[in-house]
Amino acid sequence: PVAREHVTAYFKRNPQFAPITTIPVDPEYQLKGVKISVDTPADLELIENLHRELNAQPGDIEMRDLCRLLREKPQLLKANAHILRKGISTKSIKILFRCDGDSELGMGHIVRCGALAQELRDSHGCGAVFGVRQGTPGEQAIRELGFPILAKDNSAEDDWLPRTVKETGPDAVVLDIRTPVSNNALNLCKAQGALLAVIDDIGDRRLSADMVFYPPVPQVKQLDWTGFKGEVLSGWEWVILRKEFFLLHKSRIPHQPQQLLVTMGGADPAGFVFRVIKAIEPLEKQFEVTVVTGKAFQKRAELEQAILGSKHHYALLNNVSNMVEIMENTDLAIASFGMTAYELATIGIPAVYLCLTDDHALSAATFTEAGIGISAGTAATFDEQKLCKDISNALSQLTAMEQKLTQMQNLLDGKGAGRIAEHIMKRIEKRQ
Repeated sequence: PVAREHVTAYFKRNPQFAPITTIPVDPEYQLKGVKISVDTPADLELIENLHRELNAQPGDIEMRDLCRLLREKPQLLKANAHILRKGISTKSIKILFRCDGDSELGMGHIVRCGALAQELRDSHGCGAVFGVRQGTPGEQAIRELGFPILAKDNSAEDDWLPRTVKETGPDAVVLDIRTPVSNNALNLCKAQGALLAVIDDIGDRRLSADMVFYPPVPQVKQLDWTGFKGEVLSGWEWVILRKEFFLLHKSRIPHQPQQLLVTMGGADPAGFVFRVIKAIEPLEKQFEVTVVTGKAFQKRAELEQAILGSKHHYALLNNVSNMVEIMENTDLAIASFGMTAYELATIGIPAVYLCLTDDHALSAATFTEAGIGISAGTAATFDEQKLCKDISNALSQLTAMEQKLTQMQNLLDGKGAGRIAEHIMKRIEKRQ
């Protein structure tokens, strides 16, 4: 198998197979630490940057020009310097992710699994493959990240998951799903030799896991763990965020007029954005309001209609690639509770959280208790008048909440994906 992954591996291990000649290379073409083959998106980014710098078409770069450019601008190599390079003696590790994302479920499960898969691939050289339902925004998002997909068909999870594990032979399975799957099916997966990691799950799936990871939510201590034999890892340090949020906490510069960010995740299945627009309108001051919707949001026309005639200035954005920049230029966010809440906290942005479920509301209470945001409750417990009051209260407490966020900076470091990836790898290595 190693000869299929590394082009010259067979010849190096079997020198008697064919004569091997080493050709001396002119010093002009000798550069150490340069990797210009394409195995990951970061490698492709480097190649594209090199072509752009040399104003060259694909295939037209001269080696002499390339070496000269890299000596003049070695900083270009930072694009893929973080990628782990595997030698021919390194065993390939495969991780199977099972997650979904659509207009009803939202995109949070896809986003955090994608972030974890990138960390496993780039920092540990793992191969990651995703089991995702076909024809969904979640499938599209994973394809854009460059990971292979095993299409999840309409068969029951109890059938599909053990069968797929048997056929693909992963070293570990990462579950971030809400569809029913029995502990018997999960134990069948483990019987095939796969470690089982579960992400932020309060269902019974966790009881079969070797590792379960949670953000700092009170539910973990309230759950019944009878019969569980794995590890429970919970806290701010285990929050999975995209790599662009790594160590980004900055001192905020207040804006005039104040900037509000409204973001309800990739789908906004509850239509929270419309209720927020109604709640913002009675505020006395005039605000600059940026509304960011995701690729699974399906009511753009209705949204444009909802802001007509508003006294506030609105900017409507969809499926943005510069979310970090948008968040950094915000004074207060009104957000659907989920991954976005942790991203905002990591950057140091106070927020008002709207919760889809009672479970989310319980988790959001942790932010309120920490003094870094205000939970408006669930759709069943808040109305526009109460939400308007919560937003007003948050605006009056911005300085205090920012101070709390600064004090928590060591906890909110954005390294959760790296910690989880490292923990999974250590468990796999112990088995080998």
